[in-house]
Amino acid sequence: MINEKKIEYYLKEVFKLKKFRKIQKDIIYSILNNNNTLGIMPTGGGKSLTYQIAGLYLPGTTIVISPLISLMKDQVDFLNKNKINSLFYNGSLTIEEKKDALNKIKDGNLKFIFIAPERLFVHEIFENSKDFLSLIQDYININLITIDEVHCISSWGHDFREDYLRLKELLTTLPNIPILSLTATADPITKQEIIDSFNIKNENVFTLPIERTNLIYNIEKKYDNGFDQTYKIIKKHKNKKGIVYCFKKVDVDKLTRELKRKGIKADSYHADLKDSKKNKVFENFLNDKLDVVVATIAFGMGINKSNIGYIIHTTIPKNIESYYQETGRAGRDGKIATVYLLYSGRDFVILNWL
Repeated sequence: MINEKKIEYYLKEVFKLKKFRKIQKDIIYSILNNNNTLGIMPTGGGKSLTYQIAGLYLPGTTIVISPLISLMKDQVDFLNKNKINSLFYNGSLTIEEKKDALNKIKDGNLKFIFIAPERLFVHEIFENSKDFLSLIQDYININLITIDEVHCISSWGHDFREDYLRLKELLTTLPNIPILSLTATADPITKQEIIDSFNIKNENVFTLPIERTNLIYNIEKKYDNGFDQTYKIIKKHKNKKGIVYCFKKVDVDKLTRELKRKGIKADSYHADLKDSKKNKVFENFLNDKLDVVVATIAFGMGINKSNIGYIIHTTIPKNIESYYQETGRAGRDGKIATVYLLYSGRDFVILNWL
């Protein structure tokens, strides 16, 4: 029998929240009843709380599989700050950092381990060539597997990741461990593929409407490269934090330089930057030392920052699901936020060509 007082304690005393949002409690109870479960919740809908409370309630360690390095660091920092032992394990770690992480796992005191999908089945040569999943089972009792951004499993979806295909093996590798699948967006085909892949019953599928009523959408024709329009929008929201998305890395750097020259506290984020630089930008933005991050879509996915007041796309996104995810970074505190899309005919030509 589920101890409701214990769940309420975690909600109010650990996470300092007054009540659950709509389907959060349903998802938690489904997991605690040992059901494979699917939660489709809009960005900002509180997906992470479902596995955090379920993982705390259950004895043992929760494995969270995510493709988002920024989310891992963000969540681990938050949990450790609340005295909940957690770590992440992904390709950004050095050999020494990986060894240190594995030593902490061997101590057996962790409640959450965040891992990138491509690392789960990789053989670690410094640990008798065992893959990560086999290795950690020697030392921890896994109580829950959470797969974040689970839409990545579908080749029909908008963000397919081949590494996700092997996650189906978890059904046979860990047959008695509940699997929680989470995503913000899943079209009908993708949704059915997730359900079939992880043997999820219909009564354990929970969905919230995707509408974000606190977001105001603005679509404007772009003139030249859109930099002047972008600057005017930023000045209009001078007391708010924002993200500006550019299609190309060269545009990210060029726009950042221009904004800095005009006195805006801005910085760049894209794949060509060193990890140390990206981490510094991420930390500075989280701690309000930056007002604007100019980025490719590599930035912002999974960021747990509530006070983002606006998002600007200087080019059209690759599809509607990506646009929904990217604009979903804004207004997570429930306050009114504004998103802008600057478009031109040339953008469509480039996107079609790619």
